[in-house]
Amino acid sequence: MKGAGTDDVVLVNILCKRTIAQLQVLKTAYKAQLGRDLEHDIHSETSHHFRDTILGCLMDTPTYDSYIFRHAMAGLGTTETTLVEMLTTRTKAEIAEIDRVYKALYNHTLENQISNETSGDLRKALLALLLPDTGTPTYTVAQDVARLYKAGEGKIGTDENTFIQILCKSPEKHVLEVINEYPRTYKKTMDKVIHSEFSGHLQYLLLAVVEVATQGRVNFLADVLYHAMKGIGTTDTKLINIIVSRREKDLAQIKTAFQTKYGKTLAAWIDSETSADYKKALLAILDSH
Repeated sequence: MKGAGTDDVVLVNILCKRTIAQLQVLKTAYKAQLGRDLEHDIHSETSHHFRDTILGCLMDTPTYDSYIFRHAMAGLGTTETTLVEMLTTRTKAEIAEIDRVYKALYNHTLENQISNETSGDLRKALLALLLPDTGTPTYTVAQDVARLYKAGEGKIGTDENTFIQILCKSPEKHVLEVINEYPRTYKKTMDKVIHSEFSGHLQYLLLAVVEVATQGRVNFLADVLYHAMKGIGTTDTKLINIIVSRREKDLAQIKTAFQTKYGKTLAAWIDSETSADYKKALLAILDSH
């Protein structure tokens, strides 16, 4: 990075191919030996999606997840789909750690920030996913199946609160059992019920809950990546968020799921949908994990 121009190949080979732990040591050594902040230097020497990718690699996982939340709610407007994707693919323990780091970095709790940036039933559902589950469910699986029917198919209109309470507040095991039992009793799958009863971001959230419960986080994130690249244009923020944040968790499994579902490797899709150093950075991360 010294002098005119930047050797982006070196940045990619180092920052996109090391472990998170190694990069934390590197940041400390860079400061100790050169008296400079590595992240500051990278920010001034790079730009756009390439910069976002390699700066993301320098953060530990809770810090990067906090960064994703922050930028989904910063400025005008809120990226509700990102909030949904984050809260449905992190465990309660991971969310609690992200909340701790978020407060330390930004002087706000996630609960307060989400409350301020969203509204209505979507806010209720997001906060239900954010907060710890209640432990033992109040109702049995059969009772909750009946409650969902009465709140949706069994009435004119929809009782959104019941869906949120059962699908977003209950322990994961209970949610899965309710989703599996519903079509045995009422002949319609839960995703079809949600499609017919809901719309917009709340529909997306509830469908995400169902897919994560039945197919797992890996398959859901593979779908998010696919839809981020499908059609005209690419939602680059989603590509960066998922590939960087999951690189030491389940990126290898996401790559496998993506190829199984869509018949083409994730690397091949990214190669055709991105360009320049940004593409090289994403491909280097994929190749290293």
